[in-house]
Amino acid sequence: MRHVRTRACRSALVGWLALVFVGGLGPPARASPPATETSTRLEHVIIRCDTVAYASLGVAVAERLPGVTIARSEPASFDAARGAPLVYVEITRDTQDPEAVEVAAILADGRAYVRTFVPDPDDPLRSTAAMIANLVVAIEQEAVPPTATNATLPHEAQAPDPDPEPQPEPDPEPQPEPEPEPDPEPEPEPEPDPEPDPRLGVGIAAFGSVIAVTSGPQLQPAGGLSASVRFKRGLVVGGDIRYGGRGRDDSRLHRIRISLQAGYGLRRNRLQLLATGGPTIEPWWLTEGGSRADVRSEGSRTAPLLGFAATLVPSLHVTPRRSAVALDIGTRFGLTYSVLPSGADVAVARPGGDVLYFLGGFELSIGAYVGVWLGR
Repeated sequence: MRHVRTRACRSALVGWLALVFVGGLGPPARASPPATETSTRLEHVIIRCDTVAYASLGVAVAERLPGVTIARSEPASFDAARGAPLVYVEITRDTQDPEAVEVAAILADGRAYVRTFVPDPDDPLRSTAAMIANLVVAIEQEAVPPTATNATLPHEAQAPDPDPEPQPEPDPEPQPEPEPEPDPEPEPEPEPDPEPDPRLGVGIAAFGSVIAVTSGPQLQPAGGLSASVRFKRGLVVGGDIRYGGRGRDDSRLHRIRISLQAGYGLRRNRLQLLATGGPTIEPWWLTEGGSRADVRSEGSRTAPLLGFAATLVPSLHVTPRRSAVALDIGTRFGLTYSVLPSGADVAVARPGGDVLYFLGGFELSIGAYVGVWLGR
C-alpha cells in the first residue's frame, strides 16, 4: 500500500545521491546520532519490495546496517518490533518511469521520506540495498528533512484494539419451580440394519414348473437351473437351462431349452421382482423302449426349436443379519414362443396314428423358484 509519494527532478536526485552516497555504494558508516531531542536510532527495518527478491535484498541490507533487525513486511514482524523504534520501507516500481524505483520510508510518528532513483541495471539488488541503508542512516542522523509528517504505517502494523470493559451482569431472575418430569416413554425397538446396495450380486436358482403347450393343448413337467448377475443399478444378465418332457405308452419326449436372459431387478425391503427376456434354442428328441427313436419330418431329421422367452419372478428376499448371502423364494412365470427354422411348430405322431406330443408355438409355464444370492 503506497502512503506518501513525491518525485524530484533528475538533477535534484543526482545532487541528493551525491550527498548520501559518500564513499560509493558500500556499507554506510553508522555514526552515533547527535544528542538532540529528535534524534532517532532505528532498531527494526521492515521491508516490502516489489522489484527484487526480498530474500537477497534483506541479506544485502543487513550487511550494510549491522545491529539492526531486518524483516519482511508481515504481521509477525510488526508484532516483534512493537514498542521499539522502527522504520517501514516500501520499494515499488515508479508508474511514470518504468526504469525508476520509488523508496518510501515511514516512521511510527508519521514522518515519511520518499526517494525516486534508477537502480544500476548491472546490479539492481546492490544499488537498491545501498539506497535503503543510506536513507536509514540519513533519517537517524536527521540529515534529510521528511517529505511528509502525517503518513501512516500499514494496517498490519497497527496495535489491536483493547478489549472492551466487561459489562456487569444483571441480577438473575428468579426461576419458577420446575415441574416434575413425566415418565420416560419406552424406547422403540431398533430398526433392522438397512441392506447394502451391492455393486455386484451373483445368484443361482433352481425352479420346477409345468409347461402348457397351447398348440396341443398339452401339459409337460419341467425343471432347471439359472445363474444371474445383478448390478448396482438393477441390471440383471444371465441364463438358464431347462429340461422338460412327457411320457406316453412306451415312448418319451425329451427337450432341453437353453436361454440367455437380460432384464431388470427391482428390490424394495424384502420384496424382489425380476423381469428378464432373451433368445432360446431347444434341442429335442424321442425315445422308445429306452432307445432313441428316429424322428423325421418330410424325410429329414427335425432341427432344434428357436425362439424367445420372457420370465417374471416375484419373490421374497430373505437376508440373515450381517450376512453376505441372501435367499429368494418365489414363483416363476414364463412365456415362450419357439418354432422350427422353417417357421412351423411340432406335432409328433406315429405313422398313421394319433399325435403323441406337441412342441413349439406359444408355451406358458408356472412353477416354484428358489435362489441364492452372493453379495446380497
